[in-house]
Amino acid sequence: MRIQGVAASDGTLTDGLGRTFLVESVLEVQVVNGTYSYTVVPVAAPYLKQYSAPAAEPSSAQRYVATAWESGELVGCIHLRMNWNGHVAINDLTVLPRARKQGIGSALLAEAKRWVEHQGHFGLVAETQHTNEPDCLLYERAGFVLGGCDSKLYSAIPDYCHEVALFWYWSSPSVPSDA
Repeated sequence: MRIQGVAASDGTLTDGLGRTFLVESVLEVQVVNGTYSYTVVPVAAPYLKQYSAPAAEPSSAQRYVATAWESGELVGCIHLRMNWNGHVAINDLTVLPRARKQGIGSALLAEAKRWVEHQGHFGLVAETQHTNEPDCLLYERAGFVLGGCDSKLYSAIPDYCHEVALFWYWSSPSVPSDA
């Protein structure tokens, strides 16, 4: 066997590789006292799962930045980026510390929702940490639901290795729920 690196632009080289597998069982995950465990459970009817080829970097049409201004001063912004799974990722939501608690974050999230709906995307996803209660509560007030967590995402960053990443989701009401 020979392993060879190629330029990311040569990604089409791998398009013909098989990205299917037979699903005969699933892992049922449990979290007890912050520790993950799982049980392997057979599925009633095995089926073939097909992964699509890796998505290319989003084009500028699949990204959006909205800014908030007060008295001619930039006080906040939100950066959106199309994610591989049909959701639009909130890459950054920032409000100047002295301008917080004035509805700017909520207004930027409302603009993000408007853009997602206008573009016909499925919804939004935001990642924050269990240590960032204000952002978590902001997302919850904006109609996001907690969809998952990752206790290892920050494990390589010494100052943050104890933090748990939380993933918040909002689904566009204009997209059918069975999509």
